[in-house]
Amino acid sequence: MGVIFNPVARGEKAKSFRSQLEQLKSACALKPTSGPGNASELAMELVNEGYEIIVAAGGDGTIHEVINGIGHCSDGFNRVALGVIPFGTANVFACEHGIPSRFSESWKIVNNNKTRRIDLPCMVNQDKEVYFVQMAGAGFDALAVKAVRWNLKKKIGYLAYGWSAFLTALRKKPQLTIAEKPNWGNQEWIIISNGRFYAGKYPFFPQAKTDDGLFDICAFHKVNVFLLALSYLSLFFLGRLPSRFIKRFQSKQLSLTGTNSVPLELDGEDIKNTPSTLNFRLLPKQLTILIP
Repeated sequence: MGVIFNPVARGEKAKSFRSQLEQLKSACALKPTSGPGNASELAMELVNEGYEIIVAAGGDGTIHEVINGIGHCSDGFNRVALGVIPFGTANVFACEHGIPSRFSESWKIVNNNKTRRIDLPCMVNQDKEVYFVQMAGAGFDALAVKAVRWNLKKKIGYLAYGWSAFLTALRKKPQLTIAEKPNWGNQEWIIISNGRFYAGKYPFFPQAKTDDGLFDICAFHKVNVFLLALSYLSLFFLGRLPSRFIKRFQSKQLSLTGTNSVPLELDGEDIKNTPSTLNFRLLPKQLTILIP
């Protein structure tokens, strides 16, 4: 087993994890990251060295990097199971699969070695596959993720995303079209999900399953401050999005087109240098994960 972690991650959960490092040394190989993108390189090294379990200790961004490292090794997803110790900001993937944030509990799940196969989404960009585990956001929320200020995030945590979303809602948004739904016209925000939750424990897709071979997709024709407030209140009080303002469908694949580069985030990570057309596909039951 190998554990990939950010040695300078902030927050109480990260501190709790670091306090256990001496205990973990005898049970696994510890691989601290040195900067953005390094988790992918470390995951590739572990796969090539024959490790059968790779644990991503961090947030959704760390998981995103780790699975891309695994995926770019020959037969990597058949050789390795993914474990998660969540201490990120939102931990959406951990919420989806019932993995608790307390270190002692998540570490027990890793050691129990109970596995499940789930679908693995990927975005194809110029013949290169970029994998993601939970969701992709095109348009509005990608701009909001890109605009989050790191210093503010360190001070107020998850609220920094809310503030960025509010400011982004006041600005001009890109116009995107969905090839599979030509009659829908332009959309300002499209979410492509392989699970129920978005941005934490918000059930954007309450009926979604991670192993049914289908994306769950919702599209917002217009995004403004009113819609954001209404969506939050509807989720908080009713447990669902206001259906009047969104359109939904399921698909095994998806193609999006914008007038220029399509703003995109995968698992909360800003993806740079995207083309004007993006293609997504789902690999059925490709990823093995450790579950409660």
